[in-house]
Amino acid sequence: MQILVFDTSLDKTYITLALQDPNTRVTTFISKKIKSTERKYHSAYLINQIKKILEENIVDINNIDAIGVNIGPGSFTGIRVCLTVAKVIAQQINTRLIGVSSCEILSKAYTKENIILPVLMDARRGMYYCYNPVKTKKIQLLKCSEIKEFFDNLNQGDKIITDNNSKDLSKSLNLDPLSFEENDFPLGDILAEITISKLQTATNVSRCHWSIVKPLYIQTPPVLG
Repeated sequence: MQILVFDTSLDKTYITLALQDPNTRVTTFISKKIKSTERKYHSAYLINQIKKILEENIVDINNIDAIGVNIGPGSFTGIRVCLTVAKVIAQQINTRLIGVSSCEILSKAYTKENIILPVLMDARRGMYYCYNPVKTKKIQLLKCSEIKEFFDNLNQGDKIITDNNSKDLSKSLNLDPLSFEENDFPLGDILAEITISKLQTATNVSRCHWSIVKPLYIQTPPVLG
């Protein structure tokens, strides 16, 4: 099995090939991670980087068994770029497409202890994306005053995944923030692992069709005046 995943919703672009040996079933992950800057924005180079990683590993795009993408929440532009490219490729090569939320990916980022952690991210405009998998699988958009109650099952010193903007807020709740922007988490590999897991548990092939995968816009896009 050959899986291609990519993510342009967060602060970096992640592109990963997951190549599973048909005999041993061992999966090898080959990843690229690119920091987005004013001169290197993901919309400008994503397709070229996908092409490059395929060529470097002698993988024909037409032999890709499935594609996995981060559907958000995160950068509105990043989500649109990621999902548009994924849908075009999936449609052209007639392969399956799996959408995964950024909070599900980030919750599994702390591979050191192999535990699932809650997630807190700045959603701008005084709101925060909150994910507490012990309580609910649904991502909540909450005001600062509502966050403490949402994470009331956590104990002092418990770890939580955050972005840089949410670190101080998590500390005020007596939690231990692990910023995904500062830590070298293998988010591309994690996205690939989740994609493989979802493929294995999909009860119907139609559930993986490119046409039904939608962006996860929890916070409405800003209106430009």
